[in-house]
Amino acid sequence: MAVVSKDEGSVLVKAARASIELSIKSPKFKKDMVKDTIAHMKQFNSFQLRLIHQPTGTVRGSYISTEVKPLTHAIIDAAISASAEQSKPISIGELGETVVELHMLTPPLRISGSAEARKKSITLGKDGVIVKYGDRFSIMMPYEARSKQWEKEAFLQEACIRAGLPKNHWMQPNVDVYKFETQVFAEKEPDGSVQEVY
Repeated sequence: MAVVSKDEGSVLVKAARASIELSIKSPKFKKDMVKDTIAHMKQFNSFQLRLIHQPTGTVRGSYISTEVKPLTHAIIDAAISASAEQSKPISIGELGETVVELHMLTPPLRISGSAEARKKSITLGKDGVIVKYGDRFSIMMPYEARSKQWEKEAFLQEACIRAGLPKNHWMQPNVDVYKFETQVFAEKEPDGSVQEVY
């Protein structure tokens, strides 16, 4: 399911890179420097932004936005936060070796029914999951199941653990479980053209 067009995905990735680069280079950086390039985008969407150091494959920064605010604001904030989240913020030299990756989330779909029905509803590698109980909340991205080679039950258990819940709490009827898909855009190489990965 397409959340944004290919052109829009490309514009957002480029805006994220520009936000990081300008914030590193200029202490007087203002968001308006980038915001004008994406001002036409009025969508409110959840997303994850990842910064992958290409030579090593290391994730140098990651930010998940679930706030209800326009992409024009959220993408800039996410990019700057992701680039500075670790103990050693990304330098301008390292940014030249880093690929920007954007995962746009589809609206979450609540999974009802028994624990077995919930498990059956999930397609590993395609679906991400959200577990919510009271003020406890966690998001598991689809690629995590692929990279860790988790089975469905392990995927749901990890979601519970991240939410600070007992690992099998997803089976309880009063725990909300949702699934979603992602539309992924990434640079082919650092500061290169943007492709829709899946």
